[in-house]
Amino acid sequence: MSKAATIKNHRILCLVAAAAMVIATVMALIVPRVAQAAESEGITGQFQISNENCTVSEVGLYEADETTAATEMTPQTEYAVKVTVADSGTLADLDTVVVTIFLDDGDDSAGDVPVAGDAQTCCILTCTVDTAPTWDIDAGSPTTWSENETPNDQPSLSAGSGDFWFHFVPGKVATESNDWDIYVVATDDGAHTGTYYDNDPGEYDMLWYGEIDVSGTPPNWGGVLPGMDFSDGSAVETVTANYISNGNYDAAVATTATWSTTAILSSDDTPDANEFALKAWSSDNLTAADLVTTTAGDCVIDNNGALTTEAGDDATNYLYLKLGTPFVDGTYSGTITFHIRNRA
Repeated sequence: MSKAATIKNHRILCLVAAAAMVIATVMALIVPRVAQAAESEGITGQFQISNENCTVSEVGLYEADETTAATEMTPQTEYAVKVTVADSGTLADLDTVVVTIFLDDGDDSAGDVPVAGDAQTCCILTCTVDTAPTWDIDAGSPTTWSENETPNDQPSLSAGSGDFWFHFVPGKVATESNDWDIYVVATDDGAHTGTYYDNDPGEYDMLWYGEIDVSGTPPNWGGVLPGMDFSDGSAVETVTANYISNGNYDAAVATTATWSTTAILSSDDTPDANEFALKAWSSDNLTAADLVTTTAGDCVIDNNGALTTEAGDDATNYLYLKLGTPFVDGTYSGTITFHIRNRA
């Protein structure tokens, strides 16, 4: 090959090489690069099913035997409240079941349910649900309401529903009324609540209760003379009594027909031979005093008694003695009975 041809071929090769470089550059701009990092990554998602509201489907008042339904209560007598509760999971989800037994104002409004106990108007019973449940009572202080924990019962916590039993004793001054109601709130661990207002049939009666305590030195007129009148300075003795009641009451007095077999109670205020007469009143007022007989209703010394506190009402009652003449010498004794009676 001639020198001129060699030079020409060399030029052609250079042009081809230059063209290839241009093409490579253009292709690099057109074709995307291949990614070297990960093209996907996972993340964990989750959801949780929440418990639905727990529900209270039944509430009822029973005698202590848990069998006999009750429509009325007597203070200082044991009763039981049955509460049927259900939960969408199991009863182990429950935190508390609270029973409020209270005196209603007549409108059956859940907004009126008390939040604190009171000896006269409200008792709150609480079961803190657990494998070893605890039972609490709030009825104010002082109070004679009580809870009998021994027969209290919670159902199996592995069940979806069951009956709770609350045993209680109404206090002495739980107000006499025909409108006591029961309200129940069950709360689960999700703060959901189920409620039940037991006012159908509801409106339970709280029956009248009265209690009297006679204390102090028994009346002793000592040495007195036949013919002594009620107004004589030696004729007056006093008796201290404490009255506790959950409603209106009367205070009354009676005595036995004979003292020491031979002293006879006169039927009026003019005793004959070997007879005596008594009068009584709630204060030192002979003019107002009533004649004491063997029947309490004949001698009512106070007809204004009303609902008391747990401490009761203290009273000093007066007794006036009158003797007939003649009267056989001797010492005479008999029973004087002080009564508290229901005053409707």
